[in-house]
Amino acid sequence: IYEIVFNDMLRSNVVIDNFDWAFDISRNKDDKFGQYYDVLMSNQNFVTDRPSLFDDTMSDKNAELMKELFDRLTINSATEEQAKLVKEYTDYRNFMSYDIIITDKHGARSKLSDISREKSGGETQTPFYVVIAASFDQIVRISSRQRNSCCLVMFDEAFNNMDESRIQSMVQYFNNLSIQPVIVSPTNRSRSIIPYVQTIIPLTKSRNRIIPLPWKEIDE
Repeated sequence: IYEIVFNDMLRSNVVIDNFDWAFDISRNKDDKFGQYYDVLMSNQNFVTDRPSLFDDTMSDKNAELMKELFDRLTINSATEEQAKLVKEYTDYRNFMSYDIIITDKHGARSKLSDISREKSGGETQTPFYVVIAASFDQIVRISSRQRNSCCLVMFDEAFNNMDESRIQSMVQYFNNLSIQPVIVSPTNRSRSIIPYVQTIIPLTKSRNRIIPLPWKEIDE
């Protein structure tokens, strides 16, 4: 469900280079983890009915597979190898693969993992900033339902491979989110950022010291 909410937010907020963006979560292609993903995803009633992993709703093959995993994880062993195995199989992230689906204005779809080596630095940096910012924004939105939340996100040497148009689009995108970005950028990139921020703190280096200069508020 978080993937659906996350992608709805991306579609409604991101307009960069006329591309649509979506986060893709799928089965790990490595059967070492992927086979367990298949078992868990084929039994959606785990969440609602909370059956045992070994009850009659599972096929004999799947039940045997899960029993084998359970036995491996519960071996009474204090070896480094056993600790590594437990850590691997108790981290849910290892059971899935993650990618970014990019759709152009003509509807052609491509995966970032397939095209990242062919694209320029700016084109590969753009999805990084889009997804990182969106991820933090999603955390804030979920947390705000339970308590007042604030999310300070710092980007150091931001947008160093992006052109002016992409930088401006990215900062405008940040302004539509619930996060508070702190963007550290060299002077030549700052010119593209300044029109879209509220506070500027110039920094200068003197020998081995970084000195903040008087700051000013930018009228909206």
